[in-house]
Amino acid sequence: MKTLFIYTTIFILTLSCQVQYESGYHLNPDASSDGDTDGDTDGDTDGDTDGDTDGDTDEDTDGDTDGDTDGDTDGDTDGDTDGDTDGDTDCISNVDCPLCQMCNAEHECENAASGQDLKNDCSADVASTCGNNGFCDGNGACAKYGTATSCDDGVFCNGADTCLGGSCSVHAGDPCAGGDVCNNTCNEGTGGSGDCYSPDTTECTADTDPMTVDYCNGTGACVLGADYCTTKDCWKILPSEQDACYNDSVEMTTPPTFPCQADGGPEFCGQDAQYDDNTRTFTCYENSTQQSSCDGTADADETVKDSLTNLEWQRTWTTGKTWQQAIGYCANLTYAGHNDWRLPTYDELKGIVNYGASTPAIDTTAFPGTPNSRFWSSSFHVNLTDKAWSVYLYYGYVNFHNKTDKYNAHCVRSGSSHGSAQERFYVSGVAGQQTVLDRATGIMWAKEYETSKTWKDAMAYCEGLDYGGYTDWRLPNVTELGSLVNVGQYNPASTFPDMPSNDFWSSSSYVNITNRAWYVGFDDGRVVGNNKLSSSDARCTRSGP
Repeated sequence: MKTLFIYTTIFILTLSCQVQYESGYHLNPDASSDGDTDGDTDGDTDGDTDGDTDGDTDEDTDGDTDGDTDGDTDGDTDGDTDGDTDGDTDCISNVDCPLCQMCNAEHECENAASGQDLKNDCSADVASTCGNNGFCDGNGACAKYGTATSCDDGVFCNGADTCLGGSCSVHAGDPCAGGDVCNNTCNEGTGGSGDCYSPDTTECTADTDPMTVDYCNGTGACVLGADYCTTKDCWKILPSEQDACYNDSVEMTTPPTFPCQADGGPEFCGQDAQYDDNTRTFTCYENSTQQSSCDGTADADETVKDSLTNLEWQRTWTTGKTWQQAIGYCANLTYAGHNDWRLPTYDELKGIVNYGASTPAIDTTAFPGTPNSRFWSSSFHVNLTDKAWSVYLYYGYVNFHNKTDKYNAHCVRSGSSHGSAQERFYVSGVAGQQTVLDRATGIMWAKEYETSKTWKDAMAYCEGLDYGGYTDWRLPNVTELGSLVNVGQYNPASTFPDMPSNDFWSSSSYVNITNRAWYVGFDDGRVVGNNKLSSSDARCTRSGP
């Protein structure tokens, strides 16, 4: 009976445990209900109640108690121990910081102030190299020498050099600017050893004689040169041949009182006929034998020599030639024992015009029977190349026409050219009172001019002019004014200094249309006439130097 009770009790207890197991309840020895044996209630075995297994109570698994997972105890997540979240490098002293940075009170590295180098980070280089100047720049780098520091880039003509940004890169410009005329041209040498010597073709002033042409010697000095006309082309102004005076409309029976008054009066004083021309003589030859006087007919193999130009002219002429045919005719001509004939230039052809005559406007003793028509020159219009220059001997005016037109031709030989010469014009005086000496002709001009004058007023202006230290100015005659033309140029057709492309009055009248006077158009070189009451410019001249 007792034995049965014991077996029955064991059976009941066994059955009770099985029922609890199958219901999810387990028995453990820590007297808690979390199913483990660590004596807490968080369901893990690390002895705390935070639910992780790292042995602390901060809810993470990194083994510290600061509540983050970066492995330190400073309470942030940046992996350092300085208590901030900027992720920088902590420093204890200046030596812990990079180039040109210092350790501040917060133990952070910051840029050293400009001009400081407490750590000796920036060793000073030689100044001329433009490298480090021995200090920090305030931006965490070593400062470089600046523009107050001179250097040398090995180039002479770019001027004085200074540093910028670590290199020799700032230049002061032309080192020769402002030098005298013989020392204002920069010449680059080798290794920066250049000079400022002007070329030996540069004109300078070594004495007070304007007719000598002085030159730089190529090593910075001005040396005395030869007289201009010994090395350059010079000539005398050709005569206009006018011997009568005119008012605005007709020839004057009583010429104006001359010399003119200081104010330029009386009216019409100062015109062409009141001033003397250079004397010219034409000498006639037949088969190279001089005639005692020029006979009244122009025959084959007769020539005329001009005493002022030394040109020898064919006394006869040919007709009906285009410009190109006229050039060919003269080039192939054998005449009076010579075969070096050519068509005359613009200057040469207008040089035989007689402005005191008309129909024809030529010396009819030297050139009898010359027709009142156009004659070709060899010069073409540089802006209108299908046209060439001619002289119309009915009046004497010079203009251009189509090269295909058919005109006459006088051939010429020998003599000297009357073209423009290098360094021909010599300018002197102060601004507003400058004079220009034409070394080729020996006459002087006012550099300034007056605009919009009638013919009468232009003469009065020049006669009353006090300019450049002179009071004997006058309006030039047509040949004097025409001597400034260079038809090898256009707008202006002149090498005169600062010549505008304007029309300028001469003091010479048309002798067959007496209400007109001659002017020169300096845009291209036309020598034509205009009504005396119209307006043109006035440039004054005087005998020079």
